[in-house]
Amino acid sequence: MANSSNTYSERRETLLISSGDVAEMIRCLMAKKSPIKIQAGGWSMDPFIRDQDVLTIAPLSRDMIKLGEIVAFKVQKKDKSFRLGMHRVVQVLDRENYLIKGDNTSPDPDGIVPRNQILGKVIKIERNNKTIRLGVSQGGGRARPLVKAQSSGTPDNFHEKIEIRFQAQKIPMISRPTIWTTILEHFKKNEFEKKRHPISFDFDITARCNNDCRHCYINVPPDSPEHIEKELSLSQIERIADEAVSMGTLWCLLSGGEPLLREDFDDIYVMLKRKGLLLSLYTNATLITPHRIQLLKRYPPRDIEITVYGVTKETFGKVTSRPENFNAFKRGLKLLLDNNIPVRLKAMIMRSNIHEFSEIAAFCRRYTKDFFRFDPHLHLRYDGNPERNRRILAERLTPQEIAALDHKDPSRSASLQKDCHIYIRDSSNNENDKRLFCCGLGRNSFSVGFDGMFRLCPSLCAPMCMYDLKNGSLAEAWTTFAPRIMSMTTSDPEIGLKCHRCEIINLCQWCPANAHLESGRLEYRPDYFCEVARARSEALKSRLVSDSE
Repeated sequence: MANSSNTYSERRETLLISSGDVAEMIRCLMAKKSPIKIQAGGWSMDPFIRDQDVLTIAPLSRDMIKLGEIVAFKVQKKDKSFRLGMHRVVQVLDRENYLIKGDNTSPDPDGIVPRNQILGKVIKIERNNKTIRLGVSQGGGRARPLVKAQSSGTPDNFHEKIEIRFQAQKIPMISRPTIWTTILEHFKKNEFEKKRHPISFDFDITARCNNDCRHCYINVPPDSPEHIEKELSLSQIERIADEAVSMGTLWCLLSGGEPLLREDFDDIYVMLKRKGLLLSLYTNATLITPHRIQLLKRYPPRDIEITVYGVTKETFGKVTSRPENFNAFKRGLKLLLDNNIPVRLKAMIMRSNIHEFSEIAAFCRRYTKDFFRFDPHLHLRYDGNPERNRRILAERLTPQEIAALDHKDPSRSASLQKDCHIYIRDSSNNENDKRLFCCGLGRNSFSVGFDGMFRLCPSLCAPMCMYDLKNGSLAEAWTTFAPRIMSMTTSDPEIGLKCHRCEIINLCQWCPANAHLESGRLEYRPDYFCEVARARSEALKSRLVSDSE
């Protein structure tokens, strides 16, 4: 919270000075172990800290700064001068380095701030002469006179701080939009290479949806009283979020169903932002309104992903069974794009819209040039509904049609050819023949259903692989329950000797979770999956031979 002014003035009993001088004043007072009060200005921590709130900042103790605490820190500007920052610790890297971010700033963090640039921590918030409860201990001592400082947003030396830290770790400098991704990859490749850590989680806050897509594996009617009754309450969601943050989780994906159907969506979204979580949102865009735009502008998400079912009302209606929602989809998408909300477009390709594949791809790339993905692999229902499963099966493409799509899209075709050694491999490479789960299950992420069921993968719906968070803790689910699932073994030769050692398993949709959706058994090999993988492999080999001639 800084002031761009370099002038000094006195007005009544409030002293107005530059932000850099405020930072220096705080440093001097902290060195004398003396608390200080300052008046906050700006919106970067709203609503937890609001404009004009009075903050008490106390000196740091010898203890490690805790996750979630709000700290005052020095921010070096491009001209080498300093200003004051006041944001939340969202990751404790080690005793001397902390990842810091404003609750209501852009999706990116301020950067990795060394302890010697952290001046003190906020121990008290006063608003309208009333104390706002903080989740950290209150400090003692007599506070100094009130100093007012204005905020100017994200530190303008963001890149320099990240670059210095990453160069020390021999990680290349990257552009601002990918900072978070790189930090997460850094954790996965280094700190957590041999240690499980819950970096991110998916949260399906409802199964209800205002569309009725033929291929959907989860949706139920928007006014289903049975499912409304099963949905977690705001307080239950907050308890799970608190546990996740305390375990060091950084990123949450809000999904459904259609998450915006929940009447308390705004409360859920703001609450999670206040925890310091990086948020992504999956939505069909039909419920995006000017009110929601204001919410998303005030509390920016990392990104919003929207599935495009068709670019004409007829095709959209065939897939969603709700042609009347097509105009709402276009209106919602336009609102997001016009207001510069970060949007990514994707597609599910099936019998009802394959004829529009080229048009859908062009539409998506027009608005998200750096991102477009499509998926022709349709999963069966989480709830096993036989009638809905028949609809999904009727929408599935043939193996040959799926293989043709791989090479109809230039980007996917190029990626497959570039990484063909990954998709078609030496079958002797895999040594995990007896393990049931040979993927990255449970290493860095988990999923929570609308009913509070913990899963290590969104599709892993086998009853023995789910843990009820309504009657237990996330810590127990992650540290005790999850390892038992990860250590499950198979004695089925169809799985251990064929699937795990198959040279084209990376072109296949087989996994225990999808096998259970297909058959009710974790150890099952669907013929359709094998046929699709073989067709994709043959098409890839043919393309490689053709390009080499």
